[in-house]
Amino acid sequence: MKNTAQIGDKKAANVFVSKVQSRQEKLLEMLAKMPEFYDFLTGDGSDALQEIIDEAKINNAKIDKKLAEGKVTYAPLAIDIKSLIKNYETIKQTAFNKQVLTFEIGNNNDDIQPVMTY
Repeated sequence: MKNTAQIGDKKAANVFVSKVQSRQEKLLEMLAKMPEFYDFLTGDGSDALQEIIDEAKINNAKIDKKLAEGKVTYAPLAIDIKSLIKNYETIKQTAFNKQVLTFEIGNNNDDIQPVMTY
């Protein structure tokens, strides 16, 4: 029994990919509007990305081993780390573009505080 999912019809595959991409875009739009997501990206985003990259390298090493042993003839679940990093940068930029820096001026006009609005 094979442990891979396949869509034999090219048209159905294209529809599926299109729907997944559309849902990903909607999710990103929603996350980019959330102050908590912005805070996560600025506070823990780089660490989270590094953990994801480390996991991807482990996954890819397992696939490479199976390829070398002849257990599989293709890498169906290999993760493209360059694309992963590029996507993270796109997500980060999208979230940062949703932020607007404004300033609040206190009663004595000396107290000026930057405020991030969403």
